[in-house]
Amino acid sequence: MNMALQQLEGYRPDKIIKRKNTFKTASGFLKALLQLSQNQFIQSPDAQLDQLRGRSLLYAHQQFHHLIGKNWLAYDEGPFVLVHGDFTLQDYNVLVDEDFNVTGVIDWQWSFVMPLQFLVPPVWLTGSHFDFMLDSVDWYTEEFRRLLEHIKKLERSLGISAKLSTVWECITPTTEVAVVTALLHPNYIYHTFWDVLYWQLQGVAVDAEDFDELQYSRDHTIPLLEAFMNSEISRSLLIRKVKEQEKFWLSEAQYFGQAKKTAKDDYTEVLRVRGAGSCVAG
Repeated sequence: MNMALQQLEGYRPDKIIKRKNTFKTASGFLKALLQLSQNQFIQSPDAQLDQLRGRSLLYAHQQFHHLIGKNWLAYDEGPFVLVHGDFTLQDYNVLVDEDFNVTGVIDWQWSFVMPLQFLVPPVWLTGSHFDFMLDSVDWYTEEFRRLLEHIKKLERSLGISAKLSTVWECITPTTEVAVVTALLHPNYIYHTFWDVLYWQLQGVAVDAEDFDELQYSRDHTIPLLEAFMNSEISRSLLIRKVKEQEKFWLSEAQYFGQAKKTAKDDYTEVLRVRGAGSCVAG
């Protein structure tokens, strides 16, 4: 689906994954997804910059690509499985009867074959969206365990391979679901990195009673971002993306006939006064 959307925007994703191209390894598929993600971020005039996401947005993309490209894959030579292209995020493609028994799954036009590690539980196991999953880890994990037990029972009763349940037994559900979602839908990279991967890298238990996230940010996160922005490449890219964002907001306001002065224009003024490399808190 990401490829189709990029094609509509004129980002030429076919230069990365050519028509009729197939992958023989999971690493080749992963590399292509990371390239598509980078292609979207670099070319899109609407990178979703706001007052909280400037340096932190660039840092999240860089670190996510580095971490996942280097350490994430567990299997490279298969198996590969057919998946529904819109199932991870959306539940409205699932048909049920009056007793809530699943009777079918519709809209398979975005389906594709991908490595088994990308077959993860859906975001909506708790009946809500991606951010809610990250905010309700214990609840999501409980629902995942219930689903896993049901899958095991089906595997035994039908006499089929236990490959799926064996793989899922070894995963940390919210982490795996967040990573796969971000790989297939790059707009989720920011929250996947900062809400999940960053704390794992830091070895910090954010749910501990005595944890002060604001203080940790002051002592560790902000200095980390400041050091990251010492790079001329990082500064130049941020300045460029800010200019593109300003232009996008202006054209958007003109298209919808909005007044020239908006809250986003206020942010533009902040950027101009303080400088793109230092104004963004996150």
